[in-house]
Amino acid sequence: MTSYQILLSADGAEKRIDVLRSTIRTKLQELGIDPSAVAFFDDASISSRDHKAPMVGAFLSSSKNPPARTGIIELLQDGLMVVPVVDNLANFNDFVFDELRGINGMDFGKNDPNLECVASVLLEGLNLIRRSRRLFISYKRSETQAVAIQLYEALDQNGFDVFLDTLSIRPGEAFQEVLWHRLADTDVIVLLDSPGFLSSRWTTKELAAANSTNIQVLQLMWPGNLLGANAAFSQAMPVDNKDFENSTLGPSARLRENVVQRVVVEAESLRARALAARHAYLVEEFCAEARHIGMRPKVQPERFITVEASSGKFAAAVPAVGVPDAFRYYEVEDALAKHPNQHSEVILLYDERGIQQKWLKHLAWLDGQLRIRSVQVAQCASWLRSL
Repeated sequence: MTSYQILLSADGAEKRIDVLRSTIRTKLQELGIDPSAVAFFDDASISSRDHKAPMVGAFLSSSKNPPARTGIIELLQDGLMVVPVVDNLANFNDFVFDELRGINGMDFGKNDPNLECVASVLLEGLNLIRRSRRLFISYKRSETQAVAIQLYEALDQNGFDVFLDTLSIRPGEAFQEVLWHRLADTDVIVLLDSPGFLSSRWTTKELAAANSTNIQVLQLMWPGNLLGANAAFSQAMPVDNKDFENSTLGPSARLRENVVQRVVVEAESLRARALAARHAYLVEEFCAEARHIGMRPKVQPERFITVEASSGKFAAAVPAVGVPDAFRYYEVEDALAKHPNQHSEVILLYDERGIQQKWLKHLAWLDGQLRIRSVQVAQCASWLRSL
């Protein structure tokens, strides 16, 4: 059964549609979603879309002054997200028709041949991956501070919410407490594996925390370094002397621009895999506890879990990757309000490891204000027994 819909329209960039469609399907598989749950439409078939199912669109253009597309205009009139993608953002208006002007567009990045970034934005629009794009840079200041700042700036410009200790922690805050909290809310770690990286007690702890919580790691391996056994969730990206400006290393060294752009694309590619692994952990832990006490949990196509209590009422658990916030509560409430089955109780299921104590108190306060309440995955057995 189709649950989601994507309109892909093009002018002069028709070959890119096949690439984008393939990348989207790959990301769906990484997320554990059957690709058949997404229906693709073009300009000719858009009239047959289901107006009740979630939908987004993209207009890919390599031609100047393209004619207007009625399907794209229809989506815009319905208040749906449409992403214009063009050859050159500097001349954006030349490549789109009037109705798309004024919408923030993207370009066909030369370092992104598979259109990973466009695919991610479309899946965000369908709420299949979270919109907050959290990334953590792990590094040793005395060896790679200039590269860390360089990547911070590039990733920030590409829409990531980047954590870098020298720029992201306010004066007076508890350094390690903030660091672990932010790590708990991270999708991907970019690890600058310089010669002395693993000699630092804190950097090795960061890597261990990432491995234990299924966070994906993009490991930039400095010349001469090898991928260690403790990098179970790492994707290696070796860099050579020639990948640095002037081929020089050291704390003030900088990467060449093409290498920086590769990091941006690789980080985007890893994001869906990271979210899938963390979501799967929550689902597996919850289902194992439910089965242990004799319940039969069912994972719904919308990716939440239902259980039937002894009273015959149904309850739902919605896995929340990262640190839950008030907007996540709203999204869950809104989605379940539209669901045909009514649930007597709904919880937001999350992994509490690393989250600051003051934030846990904030979540407890929200629980007292809202119909939906949060439950730590370590406490889900107690909640299940209370049904």
